[in-house]
Amino acid sequence: MVIYTGVTRDHAVRSLSEAELKAVVDALLARSLPPGSSKPALLGVKKLANGNLRLRALSEDVKDSLVKEPGTWLAALAENAQLARDLYTVEVRAVPLAFRPSEAHAIQGLCQANAHVFPDASHVVTMRWLRDPRETHDKRTSSLLVVVDGNQAFCKAIYHGVAIHGRLCDVSPYVPSPTQCYFCQGWNHTVTACPRKKKNLTIICARCAGPHATSASSCPHSPACSSRHEVARSPKYARALSAYMSSLDRPWDAVASDARHSLPFSSLPRAGSAWRD
Repeated sequence: MVIYTGVTRDHAVRSLSEAELKAVVDALLARSLPPGSSKPALLGVKKLANGNLRLRALSEDVKDSLVKEPGTWLAALAENAQLARDLYTVEVRAVPLAFRPSEAHAIQGLCQANAHVFPDASHVVTMRWLRDPRETHDKRTSSLLVVVDGNQAFCKAIYHGVAIHGRLCDVSPYVPSPTQCYFCQGWNHTVTACPRKKKNLTIICARCAGPHATSASSCPHSPACSSRHEVARSPKYARALSAYMSSLDRPWDAVASDARHSLPFSSLPRAGSAWRD
């Protein structure tokens, strides 16, 4: 397991070679680790360009001991040094809104209910709703973002899922959507911060890049808006509806078999999942 210690670039510790650093850290860790622990405790040390030291422990047990009680060795290594935790964010889907992630004992309760995934409360750093619950007043569930410490907790959460209020929720890596401006169609800013809008320039269509809104019916690359009754009478809709209805007449086992061999994995399959083998 990897541990990062924040050390300034000009600190005296960084003047040592990596072999000397490993010997110093092993000597410090020998005093703090419980009796019977493997010695030396580190596999190796690497000095990073950003000023951090990368330490790789020989086992998860050694890593957990060092993370839980950093004060016994970190201060002796370098003054004001801190652990830089390796964090991952997962999205827990369809979580009951009765759950309150902001409560004081929410993390402790989550870890107790999922001890096979999070053996200790230190594995969960923060939790928050993906969307404001006030915006989902007509729903009973929503997605929860959980920040976990370490790759092992990250993989276990995705593989096993997480139980919240008795409900087994699917978990996937959280990939935030890129910020896009719908005025100039650029990235990394919104309409309110759009430099093109501040200069009073014209809006840009996302389809043809013309000087009009994307929703404008005059766009040559976008047909005029059709009512739902016109769509229902179109031949294309009739063909799509016919294909869908015919698929319902097939045995469910055949449909599931086709989907199983055609759908790619977007993440690791969960334990006990129908897609696992």
